[in-house]
Amino acid sequence: AAAAFAGARGCSPRGWRLTLQRSLAADRAGPRCAAHRPMVLGWWCCCCRSKEENARLKGPAPPVQRSSLKGTPPATNITGSWDVTVGGNDEQWVGFMCFYPDGTAFMSYYSGWTARAWKYEIVGNAITGNIMEQGQWTCSVDENGTTGTGRLGPFPFEMNRRSKFYANASEYAVGEWQLWTRELQEATVRLNIVEVTESHESKAADATVFCVRSETIYLNAPDTVHEAELTGIGHSLSGSTKIGKVNIQFSEDGTLVLAQIGPTQLEGWRMYA
Repeated sequence: AAAAFAGARGCSPRGWRLTLQRSLAADRAGPRCAAHRPMVLGWWCCCCRSKEENARLKGPAPPVQRSSLKGTPPATNITGSWDVTVGGNDEQWVGFMCFYPDGTAFMSYYSGWTARAWKYEIVGNAITGNIMEQGQWTCSVDENGTTGTGRLGPFPFEMNRRSKFYANASEYAVGEWQLWTRELQEATVRLNIVEVTESHESKAADATVFCVRSETIYLNAPDTVHEAELTGIGHSLSGSTKIGKVNIQFSEDGTLVLAQIGPTQLEGWRMYA
């Protein structure tokens, strides 16, 4: 029965079972090093994976900077990153969901199982969709836009925002971002936003215009750093480097990023420090 339940959650045969309680099944599932310990977020071993693998497994990091906005996200705008819990009191699977600015959806359990680009529809504060290997998804988001509850397949479902919304990217862009190619989903680029170098109100744009200093590092050539000054407005950055034009779009909660660097289309999120 346990194996059937794990299969229903889409766990791979080699993946570690996700439960908030230590179980015999978790002890037997998959290799782990002697230093591996159970964590609240589920079973995973940081010392057995590379920095890039761990960043992908943990999902987007919330910004450490405070938001200048006093309000909360609207219920109908689900863009950003959410912590997810599936199941009841006896068995729970935990992970996260991401909704990119262009509407692309991504879901992951901390075992490493993922689903990408599944379809969903929003009507009012109700969301419906179908997630591969998981089943029908129904969810209602509260009026504050920070919590959603419903069902995924036959199981209870809950999601909670990882971060508030921000006025513009100058408030949160500084930090380290991991990006991978949209087509192959391979970790390719690490983008470091070093600092916001200038910020002013533009009457013409009716918005805050700012500049940031950035470093782009390709993982297949880690000793080569491409530095650039990028101009920002709202939640977007643009500019040019030696490797081509750069266009970047962040989610309003400061956790996700879409980018085009030269001809390459990328997506990713903020890395944990």
